[in-house]
Amino acid sequence: MQFADHILLWPAYCSLTDPFAQPPYLSSFVMRSTDGGMTWIQIIVGSGVKDGRNYDESAIAVWPNGLMVMILRQTIDVSYDIYGSYWRSQSTDSGVTWSAPKQVVNVSDVSRPTLALLRSGGLVLMGRAEIAGVEGTTGFGTSWDEGQTFTQFSDLGVSGPGLGWDQYDAMSILPMAR
Repeated sequence: MQFADHILLWPAYCSLTDPFAQPPYLSSFVMRSTDGGMTWIQIIVGSGVKDGRNYDESAIAVWPNGLMVMILRQTIDVSYDIYGSYWRSQSTDSGVTWSAPKQVVNVSDVSRPTLALLRSGGLVLMGRAEIAGVEGTTGFGTSWDEGQTFTQFSDLGVSGPGLGWDQYDAMSILPMAR
């Protein structure tokens, strides 16, 4: 994400410990630059080692008032890359500090989150989810309280074949959301 004051934020994740350790805790973090990308600092948002859980991919939404909300993917079984939930963290100081992650959605089968902030202030979270007992379904939930709670996930009807298929570009079916 790029802001007018040359601040760049890049959400990412990696293992901050030995990647062959068992369990191999993954952590979500933000790479932050204040000089247009010349230098970067790493800010841990979800520490897998500290929290005892794996945080994977994440996405950030920014409200006009400056509130930043990060939704982090958390997986229970990294060998299969499924079975987990979505967690929320927020920043009110341009990404310098972040709140401790709190679980906001538990849909069992999760994938990389995609976020869209609606003009109305609502937040759409899209990703793979178990919906009506079917794993690998691409679905979405909406939030009207800055990502603190989400509606039950609904099926987008764009899922691909087989377990683990993600429709990462499905947010494009909501062109007016941007």
